Amino acid sequence: MGKRKEFTLATKRDARKRARGKCENCGATLTHGKVGFARREEHDHDNPDYFSKDNSLENCVVLCRTCHVEKTRKDIADIAKSKRREERDMGFREPPKQTIQSRGFQKRKKRGRIELPNELPPPPLARASMENAE
Repeated sequence: MGKRKEFTLATKRDARKRARGKCENCGATLTHGKVGFARREEHDHDNPDYFSKDNSLENCVVLCRTCHVEKTRKDIADIAKSKRREERDMGFREPPKQTIQSRGFQKRKKRGRIELPNELPPPPLARASMENAE
């Protein structure tokens, strides 16, 4: 992949006007320039440049440093996953051959079989009817 393109100054200026000095994610008040590192405005692609190659105003988001770092971390993970899928689909990467073995279920101790007597006493209702019959 080639080097990603940055937003033009006009796009950044229009995005700043649209955001009205606030982070478009959390709403924090932003500064521009090098003052206030944590609340300095930063411009980022809403849909990562790797996927869209779109440097338009619609894809430009004004974020504070905290939100930008968080979003970039997620974007990097999404791009890495996409690259792995592309490599797998092109046949460059083979899926793992070994399946993951679980530890299994705990074995139960076998219980002895309960022997019942050959002649069972009659159920309680049958006993009552037998006594009444006598």
